[in-house]
Amino acid sequence: MHIAIVPGRKGSKRLPGKNRMPLGGVPLFIRAIKTGLASKCDVVVLSTDDEKSLADVKALADDAIKSAMTSGRLILIQRPDALATDEAPAIDYVRHVIKYVEKEVLSMVTSTSILQPTSPFTEAEDVNACLDMLERAQSDSVVSVMEIEHHIHPRKLKFLADDMRLLPAMMEEEGKMAASELERIYVRNGAVYTSARAAIMEQNSILGQDSRGYLMPRERSIDINDKMDFEFAEFLMSKSNILCAPGCC
Repeated sequence: MHIAIVPGRKGSKRLPGKNRMPLGGVPLFIRAIKTGLASKCDVVVLSTDDEKSLADVKALADDAIKSAMTSGRLILIQRPDALATDEAPAIDYVRHVIKYVEKEVLSMVTSTSILQPTSPFTEAEDVNACLDMLERAQSDSVVSVMEIEHHIHPRKLKFLADDMRLLPAMMEEEGKMAASELERIYVRNGAVYTSARAAIMEQNSILGQDSRGYLMPRERSIDINDKMDFEFAEFLMSKSNILCAPGCC
């Protein structure tokens, strides 16, 4: 059984209540739930310490969410306070979800996908592609990535010395100024983390030792951490109707 986990911790410091903020009229965590339900995940789980989020799921539920709750495909979990602090590692709530679901559903969880509400342009196809890659590669995990932009390439990063001299932070530039001259380098975009059970339960790791990358386009790789990120997401949505999770637009 493959489960999608939507984490909905309420304690954001930079953007309080961000998981419940409405984008296109739909709260971010609801968008993530809808994406999970549109994917081939067997069960979608909302793990949250926010009682308002738990109430909102029921209050804002459309037919698809109501049906999923009735059938048991959508499970709402009250996350223990100890697993919802700033210091609590993500692996702890993932393990908590697995144990809870296996007890309730009486079926073994073979893999999980974390779907971050703060990545609102993740599509069901992204979730499915990560799961397919995990099964083909038999790796510990598959995570979504994006190609980094030219101006933040490791060859472009600098330290600023006391005398204001620019010094290489990671790599020498070696005269490579144009984007076409630079190596392609990728970074996790925070949208999807798909993990095999063994990585989580035996290695106590979401990534494990063998992690593969699933490439997502820049325009769908926005990660909302502050007000400017959210406003940019609103701008993107206003410019394109393709950036909509299933059932959200």
